[in-house]
Amino acid sequence: MNGAKVITPFFLTMALILLVAGCNFSEDCSLLTEATEEQVLDCVTVDQVIDHLQALQTIAEENGGHRAAGTNGYDASLSYVANTLEEAGYEVELDEFEFSYLPPTVLKRIEPEEKTYESGIVLGSGSGTVSGPVFPLQLTLDEGPRPDDDSAACEASDFEGLDLSGASDIVLFDEGGCMLAKKVLNAQQAGAEAAILLVRDFPIYAQGNAIADATKMMDGSPANLTIPIVVTNAINGPDLARDGTAVLVEALSRRLSTEYNLLAELPGAQDGQVVMAGAHLDSVRSAPGINDNGTGSAALLETAVQMAGLKPKHTVRFAWWGAEEYGLVGSLAYVNDLSEEELANIGLYLNFDMIASPNHYYAIYDADDSDHVAAGPFPKGSAAIETLFQSYYSARDIPYYGVDPDGRSDYQSFLIKDIPVGGIFTGAESKKSVKQAEIFGGTALEPFDPCYHLPCDNTENINREVLDINVDAVVYSIYYYAMNNLTSSGEKVSRGSK
Repeated sequence: MNGAKVITPFFLTMALILLVAGCNFSEDCSLLTEATEEQVLDCVTVDQVIDHLQALQTIAEENGGHRAAGTNGYDASLSYVANTLEEAGYEVELDEFEFSYLPPTVLKRIEPEEKTYESGIVLGSGSGTVSGPVFPLQLTLDEGPRPDDDSAACEASDFEGLDLSGASDIVLFDEGGCMLAKKVLNAQQAGAEAAILLVRDFPIYAQGNAIADATKMMDGSPANLTIPIVVTNAINGPDLARDGTAVLVEALSRRLSTEYNLLAELPGAQDGQVVMAGAHLDSVRSAPGINDNGTGSAALLETAVQMAGLKPKHTVRFAWWGAEEYGLVGSLAYVNDLSEEELANIGLYLNFDMIASPNHYYAIYDADDSDHVAAGPFPKGSAAIETLFQSYYSARDIPYYGVDPDGRSDYQSFLIKDIPVGGIFTGAESKKSVKQAEIFGGTALEPFDPCYHLPCDNTENINREVLDINVDAVVYSIYYYAMNNLTSSGEKVSRGSK
């Protein structure tokens, strides 16, 4: 595969290998060349999957609270998965791709004592590193939203009396009153070298660690912002506004980074179509990413481990995608790098992303619009995958719900290449309806995952019962398509006309 390379022992000795001593391999299935579906289901336990989740949590804790692509946390996550797979007997392959990302911003108080604050960059602002005294302007942090007629640094006169003649002066103001661009232009013209914006709803956008573009004025004309603007939570305002405070601000511009997907194959006895199953391994910068998507990654990993010795009918290709949180970058790069012949050899793709949400539902991607939610049409064979997952839940008397494959996860990369896709999902930031609460329990009108893209998406954010059920769904679907003809309910799962 173009851009791919075999993982090296050096890579495998990266940070996390020092962290995690063992992988709790089961010997019941991983060395068997033949095993029944029931045996593999018994071998892949929720306890083993949770062990993998705990390892990913520890990685996040040791790498700034996240495992985002382009960072050491993602590299350590790759190392953990690679090491686990190699110990199970797989040859692991790294599939290289480039992506554009925003490096983490830094907001650190250096006087009177050191303290680091969670922060992000305002898109469209300048970039650079500034270290200097803080000049607060008209903060109204305890008074609710600022009135529209409050100037809030919206006029040049608001900066009168501030001595911003130093080489690295930093202004501090809160949101509201006028367009952000106007405030920053006033600060620039008054001599400020950087600005700190306080907001009451932070993080605003976890993906990319940035808030909305601030480059234009109300009339649409360019604002020509040159100084870096860092955003942080308004609760940090009083701390940053203390007399004698000096801070370090670092806001860097977008850059290209090399990153990797991770692939491992279980060779099939027959030549022909490949069964692919994948999950994205990266988190956003604001979260450890345990439900999103440690759950899918860990379930896929333990399934691969326990199937390692089997001789399936069809080759199974396991994939852990990078930079999904930046727009499906890794999986798109992968499919775009395949030849027509390689694409034709992929019989289907199964996607596992967020499979243990605390306020869950059991959702199946509605490929055939049987639930009247799909945007379709979807590649021929996708409906058969939906039917397979329906049969899994039905056999266990578990209710399920059809959801629109809306393009927010890596199945989209395969769908656009006319490859049959399917998968399961337990909900993200959307709120559970009253009807869904009646069917699945939980709390109506609350998010399926209240910790979506937030620091609390840790191992405490997992519904263990849901994880247990869906881990078996992962095993069931992969084993079925690995061991049987690529059919379900009489419909062939293969590339073809829509």
